[in-house]
Amino acid sequence: MSAKGAPYKHLDNDGAQVHIGVMTDTVKPTEEDYYNARVAVEVLSGGMSSRLFTEVREKRGLCYAIGARYHGLKEAAGITCYAGTTPETGQETLDCIIGEFRRLSEGISEEELQRAKVGLKAALILQSESSRSRAGGIASDYYLYGRVRSLDEIKSKVEETSVDSVMKFLHNNKFIDFTVVTIGPKELTVK
Repeated sequence: MSAKGAPYKHLDNDGAQVHIGVMTDTVKPTEEDYYNARVAVEVLSGGMSSRLFTEVREKRGLCYAIGARYHGLKEAAGITCYAGTTPETGQETLDCIIGEFRRLSEGISEEELQRAKVGLKAALILQSESSRSRAGGIASDYYLYGRVRSLDEIKSKVEETSVDSVMKFLHNNKFIDFTVVTIGPKELTVK
């Protein structure tokens, strides 16, 4: 999942849409800052109040779909983002996405932090109500940690995050190296 090497790849497609994929490295699930990373991603893309949805879709009207997620393995972790847009707004959409990733390190509000915590805990509760999702969580925990975390432990770790802890994480783990893949009628420029 390294952002190093081939930072941009374009696949030609004559359609009326542009698909943008953006990825950047982050801390692994076993690292101390894991929960700070999860909160940061939730601020970035945790629903209709998130920065990506608000800035890229609602304020600027640049895309019809946008979202970012944390993906973690034992050996690597990354944040992936997808946006679907038009050829006319593709470049501005990409610029805005990367700008929002970078803007995170300028600060988050207490309100954004609280919304992120609620979103993460709500997702945890929903996961615990599905046998399939809970089984996946148990298997993943055993693979990553060699043990199964209790739901209370996870909720507690989410609650322990603060604006200061997330900002310290973002200061030490700036989102500056991106791998970008686009599908559409013309190439974009990664700035």
